[in-house]
Amino acid sequence: MRSKSVVHLAMFIIALSFTYAAIADPVVSNVRASQRSDGTGMVDVWYDLSSAAGPCMVSLCFSNNNGVNWNVLPAQSLLQGDYGNGITNGVNKHITWDAGRDRPQTYWPQTKAKVTASETGQSITIMLPGSVPLVMMRIPAGQFTMGSSYDPPWSSSSEAPAHTVNMSYDFYLGKFEVTQEQWWAIMGNNPSSHQGAGLPVENISWNTIQTFITNLNGLGYGTFRLPSEAEWEYACRAGSNTRWCFGDDEAQLTNYAWYSANSSSQTHPVGTKLANAWGLYDMHGNVFEWVQDWYHSNYTGAPTDGSAWESPTGTSRVLRGGNCIYSSSYCRSAYRYFYYPDYALSNFGFRLLRTP
Repeated sequence: MRSKSVVHLAMFIIALSFTYAAIADPVVSNVRASQRSDGTGMVDVWYDLSSAAGPCMVSLCFSNNNGVNWNVLPAQSLLQGDYGNGITNGVNKHITWDAGRDRPQTYWPQTKAKVTASETGQSITIMLPGSVPLVMMRIPAGQFTMGSSYDPPWSSSSEAPAHTVNMSYDFYLGKFEVTQEQWWAIMGNNPSSHQGAGLPVENISWNTIQTFITNLNGLGYGTFRLPSEAEWEYACRAGSNTRWCFGDDEAQLTNYAWYSANSSSQTHPVGTKLANAWGLYDMHGNVFEWVQDWYHSNYTGAPTDGSAWESPTGTSRVLRGGNCIYSSSYCRSAYRYFYYPDYALSNFGFRLLRTP
C-alpha cells in the first residue's frame, strides 16, 4: 500500500496566488488475493477502500518473488471489477484477473497482490502576471505499459518494446496546452502563426521553451519543466491501454481531438473537445507537444521510472500527441515524433509539468 503525506501551504506573494482543491488520502487495506483451483487460472483480489473524498484511480500489481519486487503488471484488458478510474469507498472491493490467459502455465499458490489508490481530478490554479490563470491537474502515481505491441497498421517500431514503467510519484500537468495568453504573460511576445489568446502557443522550439521555463521558475510560482516522454504518455493514457485515451474506435476521435479530419488545418482554442479520464484536454491533436527526452529509435534501454531519457544518441528531441494537420494515427497515445530542438514550426507547442 502506498501512503502519502500532503503539506498544505498558505502564503501571500505579490502577483502570485495558488488555489488548492482539497486533496484526500485514500487508504487501501485488507488486501487478499488467491488463484482459483478450478483450472481457469483466474485470480481474485479483494480490498477495502476508505478515506477518499471522491472517485479514485485504483491500480494493481503483483509480486512473483514473495514481495521483494512488485513488477508483474497484468494486461488491463484481462482485469475486471473495482479497478481503474471512478472507484469509491467501500469494503470487499473485488478485482478479477484472467491470469490463465495473461500468464499461461503459471500457477501462483501464494498470490501476492498490491492495490494502490489515488485521488483523481484534483487541481491547482496559479495566477501568472496579468491575472492569467494556469490550471494544473494532479496526476496520481501508478504503473502503466508504455509503447505499443504489434498492432498493424497502427504501430511503429519506434514504439517498441512495450514495457512497464513505475510512476512512484504524483505530479501536476497542465490541464491545457500552454496558450498564447500564458506565453505572453511570461515572455512578452507571441511567436504563433495562428494568433488568438486562447489558442495554443506554437511556432516555438524546444530551446525557446527552456527560456520560458527559466523565466517562469524565476517568479517563485514553483518548479516547472517539460514532462518526460513517460510522464506524458502515462497522463495521456489516464489508465487506458488502447490506441487513444478513450478506446480503439477511430470514429470517436473527433470528440477528443482537432486533427486532419475536422480542423481545416487550423489550431483551435484549448479545451473545446472532451477531456481524458484525468481531466486533461487536447492530449490528442491540436499541436504536437515537446517533451524533455532526446529521441531514440526504440525503447530498448529506456528508463522505467518515469524519468526523461537524457542520453542523446542523435540530434532530435521528442514531440507527442499529434496535431491539427496530421491524421488519426499520429494522435495515438503511443505515437512518437521527433525534431531538432532549435526548430520552430506552426504545429509545435507544449504543456507544462509542475512538481508537487
